[in-house]
Amino acid sequence: MKIIIFLFVLSCGAIFLSCSNDKKPENLLKYEVLKDEIYDAPVKTQVHLDILIHEKSISENKILDLLTFLYDETISRSGFKYHTNPTNIFIYAYSSKEKAESGMGQWVGMISKSYDDTSPTINISETQLNSLSLKPTNKFGLTENERIEIWNKSIKIENKAHKEADKKYPLDKTGITMNEIKKNNALWENLKEKYEKELANEYGIGKEIIDSISVEGLTKGWAFPQ
Repeated sequence: MKIIIFLFVLSCGAIFLSCSNDKKPENLLKYEVLKDEIYDAPVKTQVHLDILIHEKSISENKILDLLTFLYDETISRSGFKYHTNPTNIFIYAYSSKEKAESGMGQWVGMISKSYDDTSPTINISETQLNSLSLKPTNKFGLTENERIEIWNKSIKIENKAHKEADKKYPLDKTGITMNEIKKNNALWENLKEKYEKELANEYGIGKEIIDSISVEGLTKGWAFPQ
């Protein structure tokens, strides 16, 4: 996944909102807060936000404006026990709820600041941003919705194969040997191949098409199934 990184310095009169201006900038993307988690301890006061963008027309500049606004609001929050304001901030913006819930880091943009950082860092996911402007296409005689369905099933197949391999050859036990790790990996590969062949037969396609769809899903930033 390609990521564009921007470093911003927060200061009054800079490209950010003025320190005295608490109004939302014009044309700010409409959003919903999915998660607002606070970790307040002597070592740090951290705020983690997950944001769902409710608009389809999303540009890089609009994401930057939204993340900047949210950061300014968050860094000004108070009422914590151990620090006056947050020392650590992580804000993730997603283009769909499915991507937010996938747990695979499929954000379209994020802004972060750790304890010792003097300014935040903004990251834009090129893969996720580009995926918003892609038009659905037919491929391999399959519609994009059909390929996404196959993508979802193929991901679940991999997870199923992993669980079965881990059940027979656990990797989290004490004193595990390299031989057991190799057995686990070999069983996973065999199960994955078996299930992928069954999936290919279900749709009347070759296994190589399953592989191509897997690559397509990654490059187009399709949401990972839960």
